[in-house]
Amino acid sequence: MPNVFGTQGKTIDFFAPPTYRRGQKESIEEIEKAFEQYDFVLFEGPTGSGKSQIARAFAFQSGDAYIITPQKILQDQYERDFPEMRVVKGRSAYSCLAPNSGTCARGPCRTRKGFSHGLCPYTEAKDAGLKAPVAVYNFDSLYYQIILPKKEDRESLGRKLLIIDEAHNTENKFLDFMTLSLNNKRRYFPIEEFKRLEDYDPFIAERYQECQRRIGALNRKLSLQEEITEAEADELEDLRRRQTKFALYLNNRERTDPPPAEYVFKYEDRGSYQTLTFRPIFVDDFIEKKLFPYAEKFLMMSATILDKKNFCKNIGLDPDEVCFIQQPSNFPPQNYPISKKYIGKMSHKSIKENIKKIPSAIEEILKMHPNQKGIIQTHNEKIARYIKTYSLNPRLTFNKDHSTPKEMLEFHAKKKGSFIVASGLKEGLDLKDDLSEVQIFCKVPYPDLGDKRVRRRMELQPGWFEYMTAVMFIQSFGRSIRSEKEKVVTYILDTGFGWFYFHNHKLFPEHIRQAIAAGDKIQKH
Repeated sequence: MPNVFGTQGKTIDFFAPPTYRRGQKESIEEIEKAFEQYDFVLFEGPTGSGKSQIARAFAFQSGDAYIITPQKILQDQYERDFPEMRVVKGRSAYSCLAPNSGTCARGPCRTRKGFSHGLCPYTEAKDAGLKAPVAVYNFDSLYYQIILPKKEDRESLGRKLLIIDEAHNTENKFLDFMTLSLNNKRRYFPIEEFKRLEDYDPFIAERYQECQRRIGALNRKLSLQEEITEAEADELEDLRRRQTKFALYLNNRERTDPPPAEYVFKYEDRGSYQTLTFRPIFVDDFIEKKLFPYAEKFLMMSATILDKKNFCKNIGLDPDEVCFIQQPSNFPPQNYPISKKYIGKMSHKSIKENIKKIPSAIEEILKMHPNQKGIIQTHNEKIARYIKTYSLNPRLTFNKDHSTPKEMLEFHAKKKGSFIVASGLKEGLDLKDDLSEVQIFCKVPYPDLGDKRVRRRMELQPGWFEYMTAVMFIQSFGRSIRSEKEKVVTYILDTGFGWFYFHNHKLFPEHIRQAIAAGDKIQKH
């Protein structure tokens, strides 16, 4: 009898590893049953639950699936663990076959009319992805390679199944696609500062027309002279992407049904040039329109779904049409206790005084763990800079001193007793085994209250601010908790965590609550 995808076999028939992790088989069966009634399934699996292996089983059962990840580093993990999948990346990931060209992002086809050197690795990868039964994209490659240029052909490009790994990032990725930014650093035009959003509408319309004229001029030059410069090619690519964002912004502002989208804007005068950025408050209807037509069924996976109502609101789903499945953690909580080593509040009002206590607190913890490695999550750049200035311990490895997370991680792995100091490594970092046995959280990772979009979102969606804080906390916590055998201790320095947890403990999965209880028990003894 055919399954929900019209193919033969149960999902477990497509499970690759020889053995299941605890809870994996039950989760697969529960998801499979849910797909009989629902087109959208949310699966919350804690770190180490084997979500990518579950994704692989459903993808190959369907025989027609896209898997989307928010980060290239996660694509690399799929490519390494599942070579039978076709991974599709952006131009810069492929080497151009033309001499001295570097990657396909710098190939001569950008500057010369009709240039061809035969098969292009990037074009080959795109074509192979469209033909493959299972293709792995990051959000950017799917959006710019398929959703935008192929929007009129959704029926042929759609899949039976679309799997989103780290699905809690979906809103922010589409927020990036909708964000319109411009500056006059390279090409001068006056940018005035206005108080109201609508005062910018004529200005944006004018910039859009100018963008179209410049694209036309460069295209004509390429057509007539058959070649443009590298700088002009860079400009043309930037203008084409900007043209799409201009059109999207103006359409969202001028529409009547649904009502015009609400945006916030930020003007900055940086001395020699000015910048202007527009961001929508909500992106749910944009996701619904752009992403959901590309599959019949959706499996959205994350360790931090946490709250079905908030998650669905953020991405434009009706909670009544979504099945939410939570897999409990099988890791023993005593192996990863969360210890409250409070030194003071790190709120906006209190941080100026209490930030001074952070270096000595870090020094004390490092002395407690002389032979172990770890990570210090500062959760804002101000604290990271302060630590770099006033903490002179040679064990500290600053993320910003390295060009890529991969390079930083290789350095960290070789350095004895290294502690990574980072403000933004909440995801995509796999600190397994002895790469991190100690975590220090300097601050509760609240969204930035100085951000107009954050403040407006708090007004319109009660509970969103607390929900996003819990998501960021748990994502950060999971960087070092990679298997049930590992032992990791987490120290929280921010006294404000006590208040936040007391009022929002229901947002935290049971295994996190148990880890906090385990830390409290240790401290009492």
